[in-house]
Amino acid sequence: MRASRLSLSSVRAWRNSRRPKLRKAVIKRETRHARRAGHVRGWLCAAHVTAQTVSPWAAPAEWVRYAEDATTTISAWLGEDGEPATRFRTYLDQTRPAVDQPTPPLELRVWIDPDGAVSRITFPPFAHEEANASLRGAIVGRRLTPPPADMLLPIRIAVQLDAPAAEPALAPASRPAERPLPRNQI
Repeated sequence: MRASRLSLSSVRAWRNSRRPKLRKAVIKRETRHARRAGHVRGWLCAAHVTAQTVSPWAAPAEWVRYAEDATTTISAWLGEDGEPATRFRTYLDQTRPAVDQPTPPLELRVWIDPDGAVSRITFPPFAHEEANASLRGAIVGRRLTPPPADMLLPIRIAVQLDAPAAEPALAPASRPAERPLPRNQI
């Protein structure tokens, strides 16, 4: 028996319908087909389990302030001289598109315990497991300030290594002065 899913046309019919009876009929028909295939409301139940997200513009100011502080602190942790942070920076330096450009931004999802301890992070994995372990070692287990009690987790932040500062070129005034030769020695 073939599994049945909500078809795009039935979803459109349900969304575009102004009549509640038609909506009920579409849901009833699709659920009946899903039950016959051995699924229990398949797609309809999955919609209720998805994680909640809030855009920065819709989030309370307290949450945005906390996320900004967490971004600053985590960026400082990655800039420290400790072994995991140094290994991670070395790996990330190799991903620069050019020597004078910053690294591509890295999106982190950070779970923080009520006491402020970073319990878990997720991110797009790197090709080398050592870089993944170094990033986790530099962040997981460290403490931030406790998050607001009603804040949705994880927080999503982006970190990026800036381009290295260019070495200052010697200005003409700082170069040794060239003395012209006297006319009689020419």
